[in-house]
Amino acid sequence: MKIRLEIADDLKEPEIIIRSTEMNEATAQLVSTLSDYLQKDASIPLYKEATVYYLPLKEILFFETEGKEIQAHTLSNVFQTKHKLYELEKLLPWYFMRISKSAIVNTQAIYAMTYSLRACTIAFKDTHKQVYASRYYYKALKERLEKR
Repeated sequence: MKIRLEIADDLKEPEIIIRSTEMNEATAQLVSTLSDYLQKDASIPLYKEATVYYLPLKEILFFETEGKEIQAHTLSNVFQTKHKLYELEKLLPWYFMRISKSAIVNTQAIYAMTYSLRACTIAFKDTHKQVYASRYYYKALKERLEKR
């Protein structure tokens, strides 16, 4: 594997490009490490009553639609966000994934999955909270978790 650094003064922000003949374990690990490093302190504004919170994204278990609001669930709290789910899909790091029309999950926080004919129940460690993945998204979710 070669490493090459190019300095370009016309860039608005640094850009990392990985070129490979295939996606193998070493390449996947490199992408994962870089993503973790770049997203380690990432946060978005979350609201609870009159307070704005800036939690690390890794603390969020899932986002879910509740009526007209989008809720962000952590182990012990529920917050609101002003973003729509489709906006969150673009903003969130690679380890978040759409799992239904009404939910996005942090795939790194998944502890267990129980599959039934209608949907898949996703459980998280150290909390009673659960979210459901639709059959449409189940296969992609399972593949993502197997690569983890």
